[in-house]
Amino acid sequence: MFYHVRIKKKIISAIIFILATLLVIYLIKGQITENVFQASLDEAIYFTDTENKIVSFTFDIFVGADYVDEILTLLQQYNVKSTFFVTGHWVEENPELAVSISARHELGSSGYSIKRFKDLSNSELINDFEECRRVFLEISGREPEYFRPPYGEYDERIVALARDYNQKVILWSIETKDWTAKTMEEMLSNIMGKLHPGGILIFRASSAKTVMILPLVIAALTESGYHVVP
Repeated sequence: MFYHVRIKKKIISAIIFILATLLVIYLIKGQITENVFQASLDEAIYFTDTENKIVSFTFDIFVGADYVDEILTLLQQYNVKSTFFVTGHWVEENPELAVSISARHELGSSGYSIKRFKDLSNSELINDFEECRRVFLEISGREPEYFRPPYGEYDERIVALARDYNQKVILWSIETKDWTAKTMEEMLSNIMGKLHPGGILIFRASSAKTVMILPLVIAALTESGYHVVP
């Protein structure tokens, strides 16, 4: 009888030890994960800190490629270099355009596919960054240096992970409203009304309005003494 009691006590002790060990591992792993994803939201860039009259153009391309060639032609005509934010999936579907863009402009990442990154788990975030990195390397031969989260939504984890992949998080300070404005005059007035040194403009390359407004914006910026820089 006492023998069986001792056996039961040993079994219970072993179970308690295993559970305690698993708890410690879980806590340590959680702490490591927390440390890996530590960052400040202030690391995200909305504008360049300068008093010089310079601005930067950025273009988002999530779907389609109908107007990309026209935009590239205009940018070359005005000798303007920009940053295009695309998804890994878009690069896979438009490899020649991706190579053409990266030959003259910066090709930035918006993840492998459009999703709300704040809703993803840590492992899902890592998988997306890794898959996008793989596609960029295979097709353009370069890893992305800049990351723009879809919808402009991000948190500390996303900033930290982008940093781990040597990517700066780039947002914008001047919304062109090329997807909501009804007229070119409204778009131009909105852009020039928000103009400031170091501003980062966001255009949508899937909008016909972008093709129409670009020459007007460049002319207005030049008249105001501004220069467009990468």
